[in-house]
Amino acid sequence: MLAAVMEDISAIDGCECVTTVDFHLMEQLNVAQLNVTGSVIPVQTAQVAEKLFAELSAASAAVCLIAPETGNILHTRCDQVTRLNSRFLGCSIAAIALCTNKQRLASYLLTRGIPTIPVFELFNSDCPTAFPCLLKPRDGAGGQMTFRIENSADWQAALQQFRQCTQSLTPICQSYIAGQSVSVAALVAQKENTIEIFPVASQHFSDDK
Repeated sequence: MLAAVMEDISAIDGCECVTTVDFHLMEQLNVAQLNVTGSVIPVQTAQVAEKLFAELSAASAAVCLIAPETGNILHTRCDQVTRLNSRFLGCSIAAIALCTNKQRLASYLLTRGIPTIPVFELFNSDCPTAFPCLLKPRDGAGGQMTFRIENSADWQAALQQFRQCTQSLTPICQSYIAGQSVSVAALVAQKENTIEIFPVASQHFSDDK
């Protein structure tokens, strides 16, 4: 995603893209092969990353954020950009706070009559009575720490993964819905009161649990 965004921004006349990236990911990013105008700054510690982020945000005409949705990081960085009076190319802080919490978002949709998969909060790690189901973090996106549970043994193994995770993740449970996975994206401009809905896209996942 980072490489694609950098190349898209660099394709705009007069735009220069500057970003920080974890130095462990520099080889994977393969900067030499990117068609970008700007620079990539490798960072080795979270403290250095936070300092550079503040400095670059204050000096830039606009900020596009790609950050983890776990640990409230995305919300915190967005708030930081806003406080610096920099232009933020992304969702509102309120939308980020809502959409990065699967449990809160599901409740929000259901109370407004929008069908969605219910989210069940775990109490005392009780094993569900219906399989298959999904165990996943309450926040975050993608398939990180997401498990398809077929039986009680799978359940206990997945919970152990959460206990051993270095991040502080709160697990939630959802029913497993078989079928074709798809996603829909939309751009909403509140000031102009316009909505642009993108075509439905298929999602492809690995077969592992």
